[in-house]
Amino acid sequence: MNEDIGADLAHDDTAAAQGLSAADHKTLRQITDDAVHATDAYGAFICEIIDDTMSVIATSSSQSVDLVTPVLGSMGSRDVTIQTIGLPPTWVVGFSGPEGSNIRFAALVSLVRDVPTYLILIDKRQRKGLSLAQIYTVRAHAAHLSTVLNLQLLRKGAFSSDPNGRDFDIERLRLLESVAVHARDSIIITEAEPVSLPGPRILYCNAAFTRETGYLPEEVIGQTPRILQGPDTDPVTRAELRYALENWQPIEVELVNYRKDGSTF
Repeated sequence: MNEDIGADLAHDDTAAAQGLSAADHKTLRQITDDAVHATDAYGAFICEIIDDTMSVIATSSSQSVDLVTPVLGSMGSRDVTIQTIGLPPTWVVGFSGPEGSNIRFAALVSLVRDVPTYLILIDKRQRKGLSLAQIYTVRAHAAHLSTVLNLQLLRKGAFSSDPNGRDFDIERLRLLESVAVHARDSIIITEAEPVSLPGPRILYCNAAFTRETGYLPEEVIGQTPRILQGPDTDPVTRAELRYALENWQPIEVELVNYRKDGSTF
């Protein structure tokens, strides 16, 4: 059997076992792939822990659950460095499978769900930990994963309620959204590609962005961030930014941008 086809079938089986739609599973896979790319990791898993058992919800496309599987229990190797981002698990996490003993580093990133759920990045190389820029990136991936998984529960009507009947899943989603909505910093979310012309389309902007630029959401959604650029926007810095985006590298730059009224910021 073709290896790619075999991997796809394995991923489809995992999705079916978790009750995920094909679209949801494709999204989860894409996010884990992005996280692997951003951290230069060997592979990634999304796992949940129920009744002292760890179940794999999804994996990166490069990762085979037949070769490495996260488990609760022995580390399998004393040389594994574990980095926790967010709430640490109360269990010891190890790795089984033919290549489980080859894992030397793992980052466990907690997701916001009713049950303990983690994005687990693994590497065969010994690493001290992810960089601050990589941690920032995987936190963003974790927030996206939490939203996808919680929306899936909402669609199924699987809510957790207190005696007063409040739906905690809905409250969590509102909290996740409020992080961007109420942020003091301007936030725009774009498609990842194309980085080159015409550029990635803007999918979302928050209220702080509107206050800073004067652009309403309906004026920028579907446009590219180039709508903010003008004569004093440094082309060298733009090239540095474009290079980083093309290579999925974190970057911090300063750009002169233009508000709707033509003033710069």
